[in-house]
Amino acid sequence: AALKQAAGLTESDYPAAAWAILEAAAEAAKNLPADAGQAAVDAAAADLLEALDGLYLAAAAEAVPAALENLSVSGGTTEEDLLAAARQAAGEKVSVEVVSFQKTDATADAAGRIDCTLSLACGGQRTEVEVELSIPGLAEPVIPGDLDKDGDVDIMDVMMACRILARNNAGALPT
Repeated sequence: AALKQAAGLTESDYPAAAWAILEAAAEAAKNLPADAGQAAVDAAAADLLEALDGLYLAAAAEAVPAALENLSVSGGTTEEDLLAAARQAAGEKVSVEVVSFQKTDATADAAGRIDCTLSLACGGQRTEVEVELSIPGLAEPVIPGDLDKDGDVDIMDVMMACRILARNNAGALPT
């Protein structure tokens, strides 16, 4: 069964190092002598299954960070959002759990960030993936009517608006 599963995979879909391990395990299983004992057959099958798990895990370890880096994040992004995206990228054979999640919200002065460590597991194998995502900085708040951009709407803004309207009515370009 494991040989059929391995034969149905496409090399270009997986990392080269993990694919080489799978190929070696598959060759070893195929080249067992006809008179090999049950222990040798069981060992070859276990090696092949372990190589398949390693293949799926290696592919997920590449796919998950790439998927999360392409995720549009904001101050509203949650741990559950990242976990859902990571699980989708990892595929059904790999389990994904959050080890740590820390979010620093963006401000008008600085971008925020999300630091997340995920645990990926397949069969008896496990690896961790760390992802750092940037949350875009907040735009300066726009206050309607604040023409001089001092944070208040006051008489100075009213005077500026009157000048603009007067110039516009006179045919001059407003400044």
